[in-house]
Amino acid sequence: MNRRIFSAFVCAFLMLAMAVQAQQRLIVTSVTGNAEYINKGHKYPLSKGSTLDKETMVYIPYNGSLTLIDEASNKEYTIKTIGWAAVEEKLAASSHNVLTRTKDYVKSVLAEVRKAPIVKARYVSDPATVTREKYVKKDSKERDLRAEFDAFSKGARRDYDDFRKKCLEDYAKFVREAWQQFKPEKPVPVPEEEEVVPVLAPDADAETASWFGNQLKKLFKRKNKDNAQADKGSADKKPVDTPKPVVKPKPVEKQNVQLTYEKVLPPPPVVKQPEPLSEVHEQQESSNDYMAFDLFGTKCRVRIGDNCRFSLPSVNENDVADAITKFSQTQFDNMLFDCLQERKNHSLSDWAYYQMLLALTNHFYGENSNEATLALAFLYSQSGYKMRLAQDGTKLYMLVASDYMLYNKSFFYIDNESYFLLEGNKDGSLKICKAGFPKESTLSLQISVVQEFSPNPTVERTITSRRYSDFSFTIKSNKNYIDFYETYPSSSINNNFMTRWAMYANTPMDKGLEEQLYPQMREKLAGMSKLEAVQHLLNWVQTGLEYEYDDNVWGQDRAFFGEESLFYPYCDCEDRSILLSHLVRDLVGLDVVLVYYPGHLAMAVDFKEDIDGDYYMYDNRKFTVCDPTYIGASVGQAAMEPNGITLILLDSNYKKL
Repeated sequence: MNRRIFSAFVCAFLMLAMAVQAQQRLIVTSVTGNAEYINKGHKYPLSKGSTLDKETMVYIPYNGSLTLIDEASNKEYTIKTIGWAAVEEKLAASSHNVLTRTKDYVKSVLAEVRKAPIVKARYVSDPATVTREKYVKKDSKERDLRAEFDAFSKGARRDYDDFRKKCLEDYAKFVREAWQQFKPEKPVPVPEEEEVVPVLAPDADAETASWFGNQLKKLFKRKNKDNAQADKGSADKKPVDTPKPVVKPKPVEKQNVQLTYEKVLPPPPVVKQPEPLSEVHEQQESSNDYMAFDLFGTKCRVRIGDNCRFSLPSVNENDVADAITKFSQTQFDNMLFDCLQERKNHSLSDWAYYQMLLALTNHFYGENSNEATLALAFLYSQSGYKMRLAQDGTKLYMLVASDYMLYNKSFFYIDNESYFLLEGNKDGSLKICKAGFPKESTLSLQISVVQEFSPNPTVERTITSRRYSDFSFTIKSNKNYIDFYETYPSSSINNNFMTRWAMYANTPMDKGLEEQLYPQMREKLAGMSKLEAVQHLLNWVQTGLEYEYDDNVWGQDRAFFGEESLFYPYCDCEDRSILLSHLVRDLVGLDVVLVYYPGHLAMAVDFKEDIDGDYYMYDNRKFTVCDPTYIGASVGQAAMEPNGITLILLDSNYKKL
């Protein structure tokens, strides 16, 4: 009996606690700006004494704030997160402040705010969506819930639109103020690497050795020709020496050696794509037709018409600000809405989306015109990206903020951030407007998902392994992807040039290319052990692709995405390692790391079993060397001496990020 009484008491206590928690209320003690909240489908202004719960939808304006007291816990919250969201969501944001107050303090504050008089409140009427003044009254319980929901949806949509327009108006006011003069930083060149000559494995078969000898002759011939052209006309012209290998092949008998490394470079974190400051809604009343334009051979469509045109008489502050105010008109909402839809439909990365906006604005407003630049800045910033406007008296520029170092691009330091001039370089100073938008995000150069470009097949190419002659595959690349990659800037994170290789290796390859190549490869690899499968893939990359120095082809170091190595006639060590990392992860399902030696990049594989050969131990896992530039070498043979080595970690589930 006592146990039953105790159980009943515990249940009653828990139910009471749950009821108290469910009835928990937050009291408004201070409001800055025109803050509002939603109650039963109606919108009311927030004021001292308003009572909220954690599910209440609350709106905080730009530069506004809201202070709440939780009477049950004596905690005082100050919220500054702008826009519409539930109180609970705003409290979860890191930007709010929390203080624990004494009971006497809470009692005195609440006693004062509860003396506040009744205030007039606005609400959105159901049938006509007209905003009007009305005293706050308790709604009838008989109100139609569907009508309430519709009223709330319409009101919320209008609030989102109004908030974005208000931010544009505030931004235009800042633009009218004096712009500051900034000097550019010199473009940072792509880091130069030592030229490492490919090495033949001592135990390579005769056919591979003969092929490799011919490859070296052609490589040196091209190098000599390029050097001779560069020296042509020089008074102190010197004979061109044949490049010499900077590394020595290791003896074949040296097996099962644990190699050492100095550093480990973790994979760069995946960055969420920026979102608009507030939700962008389609405006049905707009009458503009769709305009088609081209993005890397892929058709895009955006509603835009003559009512979207404007003229910039000059690039002075007032003329630019006057033009910015026009972007709050309805026709620009659909223009922005359609751009964001195209970003979603084609799974565009930040860089591809920037290229799309550039193509659109140049196509409609005129190539490289000031109007095109301002429209680009509007679309880019309203999509959630951080940019700053600049001008030199005659030309308007958009500077793009990025946490990456974009090589060979002029940039400016503004408030301890780097802003890059993506189109061309600038030697002289610029007048820059430091005004920005709330919640703006920097440009990322990650490509986390496969982008959807239309097919544009190239001519066929057959790539054959020298050791395994039947391991031969014919493919066609998609030229549209190749054209996109050609615009992609060389970059690094935290000024560490090794980070770019992880970015390239973690970029998923074109689905169309994989659908051609992977079924053929899986058929050949069927029934093989993991070691045999990796050995076939390794030799296919070693001997099926021709080596060339980046300087000879591009004039500087340039890493390839996986598809590029299968398209271009030449590639170097980093390109081969990036491609092989895709093949091993995708087809064999094994984790890999890139291995950086000064002047060279190789790879190592975790076979999840004991495999003979040179290896690295990391995180209690054995990664066996696979060097796609050590021609004819088998799994486990390392060509380089273990000095100054960095292991570059890759994402094994990079296609699911």
